[in-house]
Amino acid sequence: MRQKIAKILRSTGLIFIADLLRYRYMLLKNRKKNEAFCREHPGIAFPEPYMIYETFRLDYQRYYEKGKEGAEWVRDEASPFINLKDRDILDWGCGPGRVVRHLPEVINNGCRFYGSDYNAAYIKWCSENIPGVSFSKNELKPPLVYESRKFDLIYVISIFTHLSEQSHVEWFEELMRVLKPGGILMLTSHGNVTKANLTPQEIQQYDRGELVERANVKEGHRMYTAYHPEAYMHKLFANKASVLKHKPGTKQSWGFEQDLWILKKLAV
Repeated sequence: MRQKIAKILRSTGLIFIADLLRYRYMLLKNRKKNEAFCREHPGIAFPEPYMIYETFRLDYQRYYEKGKEGAEWVRDEASPFINLKDRDILDWGCGPGRVVRHLPEVINNGCRFYGSDYNAAYIKWCSENIPGVSFSKNELKPPLVYESRKFDLIYVISIFTHLSEQSHVEWFEELMRVLKPGGILMLTSHGNVTKANLTPQEIQQYDRGELVERANVKEGHRMYTAYHPEAYMHKLFANKASVLKHKPGTKQSWGFEQDLWILKKLAV
């Protein structure tokens, strides 16, 4: 029933009104808690509330603490495959810097950190409030501003989950362009566990190994959603990168965890 309602909201264009109402509800619900956390931590800069809501959830404490945990997760997942010393590291789709802001503290072995996003407001806020990281704006379509073979490690957290199939192809090729041969790409996707969110027709499409897109909203927006069968992902990576690790997502207390893919660019 929930998926049928969501489909109706998307098709009628009411999904944005529903999302705005949810934002205002969360803003009011968490106001006192968020204000208290800011008073107790005056040295922490936070983006405006809608930026936090749009990219995570409107809870300042969880936003900050989970951002640091995310940076530690990047370090811990990448470390078995790359020596994180004197490296160039890119957060593609960095949003308002929830994860990358912590990397200079979490990985402090002479690495250089970069963040890129298509949202100009995010990049402006990050550039003005997050030290130790270089930020650049990209467009919804490639290219990035960086030269070829610049990065040793690129991580992409919940970005391909909001892109069209054509953008999957174009952006994966672009990330391969700016990644060094032998470099590491980490990305997350909506895997098998998230099939519980799909309609029967979408499940049939997913089981055929086809990307499932929920469009009817602007591509890249949090309400634009893509679901990724393993067969589709292997086809996307073919002849460009080898899979070092695939960790399927599981059901958590907070919802469905995304799959993790760790890839190594082929030396071609």
